[in-house]
Amino acid sequence: MKMVKQILVILLVLVSFGARSQESINKILSEIEENSPGITALRAQFENEKAQARTDLLPPNPIVEFGRFPAVQGAGVKQAWGVSQHFEFPTVYAKRNQLAKSTDRLANASYNATRQELLLEAKQTILELIGAKRMLSEYKKREAFAYGIQSVFQRMVDAGETSILELNNAKLRVAEISQSVLELESKVKYLNSKLLIMNGYKPISITDSAFVIPQLPAKDSLLNDLRQNDPRIAFAGSLVEVADMELVLTKHQGLPELGIGYESEKTDAEHFAGFRAGVSIPLWGNSGKRRAAKVNLNLAQMEEQKNKSMIELEFDENYIVAQSASERLAELKRAVSEFSNIDLLRRALEIGQISTVDFFYEITYLYEVTDKLMELELKYMLHFAALNKHKL
Repeated sequence: MKMVKQILVILLVLVSFGARSQESINKILSEIEENSPGITALRAQFENEKAQARTDLLPPNPIVEFGRFPAVQGAGVKQAWGVSQHFEFPTVYAKRNQLAKSTDRLANASYNATRQELLLEAKQTILELIGAKRMLSEYKKREAFAYGIQSVFQRMVDAGETSILELNNAKLRVAEISQSVLELESKVKYLNSKLLIMNGYKPISITDSAFVIPQLPAKDSLLNDLRQNDPRIAFAGSLVEVADMELVLTKHQGLPELGIGYESEKTDAEHFAGFRAGVSIPLWGNSGKRRAAKVNLNLAQMEEQKNKSMIELEFDENYIVAQSASERLAELKRAVSEFSNIDLLRRALEIGQISTVDFFYEITYLYEVTDKLMELELKYMLHFAALNKHKL
């Protein structure tokens, strides 16, 4: 254990690029928001929903009629023409206008919520790409080091200082690391292709090679911020608002409808002309719509409560994972009090200060700690991004 403490090495060095790294990611996200086919389609859908909400704000078109009626018996002819206009009760148009504004808010919240989902996916893909590139760089260093160790064992075998089994062990480790390098190269290529598609097939350059590890805010503060700014919560509230306005509208649609017109009838002997007006008798024509609107409002209210609960449950899950990862990262950093160069292991092996068993044990341990630390950092960053999705 004393030897382990003396040569404990962590290959990963946490490098912070300060605000520049975050600005780089934000700049890429702005570019993706501009070029993303999915977000472009969302904008078109948003505009369509706004336009659809304004299709019934005006009364129907006036009707102009004309008729010519020859007498069934005799030679007389009656000619008639008229113009008429029908209206719903005047307050209906005011309520429809209010409903259109509520629908605008609903469409806007829906757009923002879906847009943020797409941007979160893009951000997490960027983070995964940075993590994969970091891991690839680390494994390439390990590959080069493994080839160097293989050459050391080859010299030792040639000098009769060790057995061929040790050399074969070194060759096996080279093969394993080389395979990991190939897998990581494929992963980096896949993530680059995914980002390319997200950006409308316009190339994106990711130059970041390390994470900026932000501090996890207090849970209550972050949760209050989410409740005030998450568009999914605004969307749920807008659903209730729209359903409520639809119920109000159906009540006003139950008021009498109005009709006015002008008619003219003329025969060979007489001519009649004048205005007419009418009003509907609201009995049962609107009762079904009103009942349906009440049911829809109750459903929207229940959906609002369910959605809020699900959003907060998702928040709790992400926060617990991020908090756990943060604490484990802190524990690892506190545990690592000594840093050394991995080449010390190689020199110790070459001059016989440590056995091959101890050498491979230390290398394996160092690599495992390094991998866990990098994986933990990526995990924290992914969940931190999810917690702050409402800020995108």
